[in-house]
Amino acid sequence: MTTLVFEKNSMLNTTILCNSSPSPAYTVSTRWPTSPTNIRAANTDELVGRINPRTFMPDTIMLPHAYGGEELRVSKWLKREKLGDGSPASVLSLGEERRFLVVHKEYGLALLAADTKTILAHWRPETSSSRLALIISHGLEKFETEILVAFLFEEGRLRSGKGNNSGGVASAISGALMGESVL
Repeated sequence: MTTLVFEKNSMLNTTILCNSSPSPAYTVSTRWPTSPTNIRAANTDELVGRINPRTFMPDTIMLPHAYGGEELRVSKWLKREKLGDGSPASVLSLGEERRFLVVHKEYGLALLAADTKTILAHWRPETSSSRLALIISHGLEKFETEILVAFLFEEGRLRSGKGNNSGGVASAISGALMGESVL
């Protein structure tokens, strides 16, 4: 299992530690809220992902080590679907497997296996004793950057009010406690 711990509860500007290592694994930086968000390997400063939110054009992402390094429309990369129970999901294809990124009542966001019951990755919400973290199941290490970018994009979308639940992790959890429909 991989635990990516966020130094700040921010999807735009933060440093991310891996498995409680004192050395940063990633840096996330954004100049302005509507400018591209760059995700870099902290030890080399190599760009490993970019989220490009756009006002009048489709949002895009770029993962230099996936999809031939080409910029992709988010709508082609995270395809919207309804699950069997009618709840919304974003489909993320990792290798040959389809995974489902969903708003989850306990974790805010969770990545589900094709069976839609097994949680493969999820937020560990910030509390008074622990920082926000992304928990990724064993066996998905080679997709770590792609999963991180997907969670950053979806959480940013939720926090900006573009998603079904406008407050991100904290709002999704409190909404679930208030009886709103989330997984």
